[in-house]
Amino acid sequence: MIGLALVGAMSILGASTKASTSASVEGVLRADFIVTSTTFRGFSPVVAQDVKAVPGVGVVSPIRSAPGQINKRVEVIGGIDPATVSQVLALDFQQGSVAGAKDGFIVDDETFTSSNLKIGQSINVLFADGNTVKLPINGTFARDGLLSGYVTSNANLVKAGQPDQDSAVYATLKDGANPVTVKADIDKALADLPTVVVKDQSEYKASVVGQVDQILAIIYALLGLAIIISILGIVNTLALSVVERTREIGLLRAVGMSRKQMKSSIRWESMVIAVFGALLGLGLGVIFGVSLQKVLRNEGIQLLAIPWGQLIAFLIVSALVGVLAALWPARRASRLNVLDAISSE
Repeated sequence: MIGLALVGAMSILGASTKASTSASVEGVLRADFIVTSTTFRGFSPVVAQDVKAVPGVGVVSPIRSAPGQINKRVEVIGGIDPATVSQVLALDFQQGSVAGAKDGFIVDDETFTSSNLKIGQSINVLFADGNTVKLPINGTFARDGLLSGYVTSNANLVKAGQPDQDSAVYATLKDGANPVTVKADIDKALADLPTVVVKDQSEYKASVVGQVDQILAIIYALLGLAIIISILGIVNTLALSVVERTREIGLLRAVGMSRKQMKSSIRWESMVIAVFGALLGLGLGVIFGVSLQKVLRNEGIQLLAIPWGQLIAFLIVSALVGVLAALWPARRASRLNVLDAISSE
């Protein structure tokens, strides 16, 4: 029950994360191509220049990030090109505009509210290398999965002594350009950089969702151990039940119950235990999963998605597991000697 409760909760959290990520990419991403690194390191600004030089490429906008400390809290400080970012990302501003990043910070609305910030308030950032920067808050925008937290211009990050490296490069197509041809040309232009990859929108979306699936696979593998233990628990419970009801089993056999009927009775008992436990576990899992999604809304999981098909599949598998768990106890019960069973205490 506990194992399935955790599996159910993680299934809902995973489905909600994927739905939120997909919606964020589809609703915010205007770029046709995204250039990223396969490592945790950034790459040279020359990459953006090489992409810009490819025929058919329109706007190119580099994105940066740097770890920093604000009010003793570690934050990822984002960097953008204010002149081009609006053409590759659909930012929804509540206060100010993207131009505010030129000489200050723009902050996502949830961080702005949760940190009790104010427009015009100066923010001190201590970077990991010891450099500092002090800039005012000039605007707020709706948080999404692609841009959040404290964001300033790439130029301000360089002035603060941060590495002159991009984390990603977003690029658009010119009108009439062939996306397949342009992507192939970008790949050729970056062929000497094996750690840099180019993806179109669909590939980028699939890669982000794939990362969530990988994390869920690891979690499911760990929870699978708990489920295996629960299966052994069912087997042990049924085995003890057979021992404790030896006299009852003998009486049932004496009044005409066949071995086949006895096996069927034990199997049904096991299935009922498994299904009942699965229903309770999945019910708790749904409650936990929905609660987790509500708690993590500020972390970007905006949409609630409940994978009913997957949960029903778990229930069916639980019933089958119940049947398998009953094989040995049912066989043992059916092979009891009737006279010995009746005479047992």
